[in-house]
Amino acid sequence: MFRSPAEFHSSMEDTPQPMRNAPIYHTDNSSTPITPKEVRYLAGIVVQVQDLRKATRALEKLGLKVIHLPSTGAFLGRRNVTLLVGMPENMQGRVMQAIQESCHERVEYVSTPLEGAPMPIPLSTPITVGGATVFVMDIERFEEI
Repeated sequence: MFRSPAEFHSSMEDTPQPMRNAPIYHTDNSSTPITPKEVRYLAGIVVQVQDLRKATRALEKLGLKVIHLPSTGAFLGRRNVTLLVGMPENMQGRVMQAIQESCHERVEYVSTPLEGAPMPIPLSTPITVGGATVFVMDIERFEEI
């Protein structure tokens, strides 16, 4: 099912977004918010739309803010979402574990023409999609204005 960019972005508008400037809290159940000085890494996590709610909940349980950016996969043109997550130095392992538990690979079938056939005969080819792609970058400076 192909959608135009306008249809894709309008369908993503109902996706819950975090409140701006809402405090981030430590995961040790203390009521002390994480300060901007503690944010040392920015994770860009590309997930399929099917895994979005589960991944967002898992990251929010860790006390992290999650920003959603709608995107489209290049290979099959499937809908996906890029999550931006600022995190302190000691959270990388927990974030990776949460993403591994909430984002799963799937097998989809793509119709491809059978080569060498006198007539175009579609052949169903299995393709593995899904999981997550994670980029983690160092942050020199982080401010909330």
